[in-house]
Amino acid sequence: MTINLTTTKMQGPNITKTVHVISNDPTNPDFALNVTGSVLQIVEPDTALKQIRMAGLAGSTLRTEVTMKKGSWLDVELLSSELKFGNARIESVTPAPEGNAWTFVLMADSVTRPMIYNEELVLNVRTSDDVERTVSFVFRIEHNARVLANPRGQLKFLPQRMAQLRGPNPQPVFMPVSLQVGGPEVSFRVLEVKLDEKLEGVFRTEVIEQSSGKNYLVKVWLDEWQDVRQVIGRMTIVTDDDENPEIALWVMALFTDIGTK
Repeated sequence: MTINLTTTKMQGPNITKTVHVISNDPTNPDFALNVTGSVLQIVEPDTALKQIRMAGLAGSTLRTEVTMKKGSWLDVELLSSELKFGNARIESVTPAPEGNAWTFVLMADSVTRPMIYNEELVLNVRTSDDVERTVSFVFRIEHNARVLANPRGQLKFLPQRMAQLRGPNPQPVFMPVSLQVGGPEVSFRVLEVKLDEKLEGVFRTEVIEQSSGKNYLVKVWLDEWQDVRQVIGRMTIVTDDDENPEIALWVMALFTDIGTK
């Protein structure tokens, strides 16, 4: 039996796939054959997360260094490198003295407003088995606002999440909004959280300082089930940052029975 495995969308150690062997054996007609192995990249980033990241404040030039090294037993010669979409540029490539590794300095020009887009680093290499190969790595370029909110734009309470409001022992539910700095040079404080009149009396908020000047958690609490179909309104988080003094989100709660379309 010859088993072929397509490795385009997988990589890493200890990958297991199962092949079902169907036969006319009356006692064991369906035999599960587990195939285990490792799928190695020819070249990989020399970082714990095995990925490239470019992030910083909108309005500033972004710069990052990433070391690419061989990922298998094959020695690797770098023939060429390029960024596919032109959203950044390769400032320099420095080979390691011992070989089989290179440090890339990547740059992205400043933009006037926050935005996120993709780029792809493409490497053409020759391995010690005398085969030329192309490997690529997709990564995001993040030109951040000074204060980042997650989620952005909308906070939605769904009926499934609010089921505990209607049980024998009703319990409040909350959803979090995480706030953090968009760059290491930024520091801010959350001054207050304002709810518009549509949200007042239905929701309450709590601000938790996780790291002074850097990370905050805003909990939006819902204490009771409401006898209306839905409640929608605006929540505004006020900060002391001159460029991001307010962060606004829509808050929505759907008060319908679970399973109702």
